[in-house]
Amino acid sequence: MKTRTVYICEFCHSEYKTSKEAYECEAKCLGLTVEQYKEYVNLLQEERSAFGTASCSMNDEIRKRCDEAVKTVLDFQKEHNFTDNR
Repeated sequence: MKTRTVYICEFCHSEYKTSKEAYECEAKCLGLTVEQYKEYVNLLQEERSAFGTASCSMNDEIRKRCDEAVKTVLDFQKEHNFTDNR
C-alpha cells in the first residue's frame, strides 16, 4: 500500500503536492507575500498561545497579552486589507 499526502489551501481549497505550494497559495489568496504571510501566521500563533495561557490562569498581565495579540492580528489584517474567513 502507498500513502499519498495532499496539501490543501485553507482558503480556496486547491490541492498541492507540496506544503510550500499550498503555503504560497494561502499567501496569494490573502493578497500577501510569503514573508507577510509568515508574519501573519506568527501573529496568529501568539494569539492562540495567549488565549491558551488564559484558559489555565487569568490575571491582568494575561488579559493584557490577549488584548494585545488580538489587536495586533486585527491591525495586520486592516493594514493589508483582508479578512480571514476560515
